[in-house]
Amino acid sequence: MTEKKLPVFQEGDRVIGTDVFDGNEDIVGMTGTIRLVEGDDMYSVEYDDKIEGGHDCGGLIPNGYGWHTHANSLAPYQDEPVIDSSSSMSYDEVMI
Repeated sequence: MTEKKLPVFQEGDRVIGTDVFDGNEDIVGMTGTIRLVEGDDMYSVEYDDKIEGGHDCGGLIPNGYGWHTHANSLAPYQDEPVIDSSSSMSYDEVMI
């Protein structure tokens, strides 16, 4: 049986919460930015909106916007939609 590989993030990476972590349901679906890598699988995340029970991650970010989050509860997030270059649609079809 192969182990599921955890996502690896760097400071500044954009992420989205995918699962409850440490009892905080507010992070699910919430986007944010990695502010500190805390080892192989833990991150201090500054979420874009204030979260219930949020903190300042040890003074790194504004109070109420931070949560220490495990890699299992995060996924990469892109602010801009990615256009699939393999699509058969033409530019004109996309602009309609």
